[in-house]
Amino acid sequence: MSDLLQNRKILYIEDEVDLAKIIEDELVELGAEVLRTEKISRAQEALSKIKFDLIITDFLLQDGTGDTIVSKLKSCNSELNCETPIIVTSAFIGQDLLDEFEGKVAAVLTKPHSMERLLNKIQEIFE
Repeated sequence: MSDLLQNRKILYIEDEVDLAKIIEDELVELGAEVLRTEKISRAQEALSKIKFDLIITDFLLQDGTGDTIVSKLKSCNSELNCETPIIVTSAFIGQDLLDEFEGKVAAVLTKPHSMERLLNKIQEIFE
């Protein structure tokens, strides 16, 4: 797994600070370069300047929802990250949320999820 994440740029959007720090630290330890933010506005700014290999976003954020990021990227207005795979996480995953993201994101994970489960999804994406 460590070689798989080596020098990969990951945008991580999560407003649960303690959870975000744990996951960020693990991804960095495995060799990834992680930009973590709690705000959609900061994420959108980063997306306009940096080419990411993966985006991990919570669904419910303080300043909006993760579908804002998904919609922006899938509209391909920003060619920089148009094809970047996205993992959406949420404590509230119902069939409606799964239907909304079907075909648009690489994975939807229910929180809380294990680090192992997240890493398995990342591995599936990059293989």
